[in-house]
Amino acid sequence: MNRPASWPLFAVATTVAGLGCGVCSPGLNGTALAAIAAEYAGLGSGILNTARQIGMAVGVALLGSFLALPDGRTGMRLGAAAVAACFAVRTALTLRYVGRAGE
Repeated sequence: MNRPASWPLFAVATTVAGLGCGVCSPGLNGTALAAIAAEYAGLGSGILNTARQIGMAVGVALLGSFLALPDGRTGMRLGAAAVAACFAVRTALTLRYVGRAGE
């Protein structure tokens, strides 16, 4: 990468990503907890949050390793592809296991 990153672009992209996570998280929590019996709500919430924290830690480590490649541009592309693949899997699982409105 021959030129410095644009900080305003980085700030906007990070803000949009954060808003996306903030919009998705309550629905994911509600859906996950609605799928288990009420007496296991605490256990389900703990497992959900633990899995989320582990996933974020592993994701940050992987993206960091991609960016540390000798060719930063290739690392950014690999990172973007990995993130896109994760969202595709998440979308497929959601469509498969979460009921649609009105069903």
